[in-house]
Amino acid sequence: MITIGAGSGGVASSRRAGSYGARVAIVEEGGSAAPACCAAACRKSSWSMARNSPTPSPTPRAFGWSVAPPRFDWPALIGAKNKELDRLEQIYVNMLKNSGVEIIEGRGVLLDPHTVEVAGRRYTAKNILVATGGHPTVPNIPGIEHVISSNEALDLPQLPRKIVIVGGGYIASSSPASSAASAARSSS
Repeated sequence: MITIGAGSGGVASSRRAGSYGARVAIVEEGGSAAPACCAAACRKSSWSMARNSPTPSPTPRAFGWSVAPPRFDWPALIGAKNKELDRLEQIYVNMLKNSGVEIIEGRGVLLDPHTVEVAGRRYTAKNILVATGGHPTVPNIPGIEHVISSNEALDLPQLPRKIVIVGGGYIASSSPASSAASAARSSS
C-alpha cells in the first residue's frame, strides 16, 4: 500500500496496514510525519496557555508566562510550540517505522490506479490511499493581502495588537493572537 499524505487518516491507516503485515510506504510533501491534527492540537494548547492567567508552576513559564510580575512572552510561546511539534513529529516517525512503514519525503503524484511518482521516481502498489487532508483557503477580496490563516498565526514574529477572526470553528474560537493579546492586556 502507498499512502499519499501523513495526516491523521494517512498515518493511522498506514500504521494499521503495516501492523497487519502489509508492505507500506507513506508519502508526505510537507516534510513532517506528524499529522496536521497534532499541529492544531499544539496550537490549541498554546492558545489556551496564552489565554489563561499564570500559576506558580513550570508549565505556564514554558508557554510564555512569567509569574512575578505576570508577563506574557510571545517568542517563548512560539519556541515552546516549535519544540513540541518537533517532539510530536519524532513520535510519529518512530510509530510509523515501528509498524514497518517506509516514509518517502516529497510530493506524490498519482499516475494511474497503482503508480505514484515522487521526485521523478515511480512507486507501485496494489492499493493507494489518498489522504491529503485540507488546508485553509482565503477568498480573492479587497484587503486579502492582510489576511493570514491559522497555519501562519503561530509563526508571527510578534503578538498582534489587534486581530479580526473570521469563522467559528475550534481553531477560531481560541485563536492565538486574540487569546494571547487578551491575556497580555489583563496582565499589564
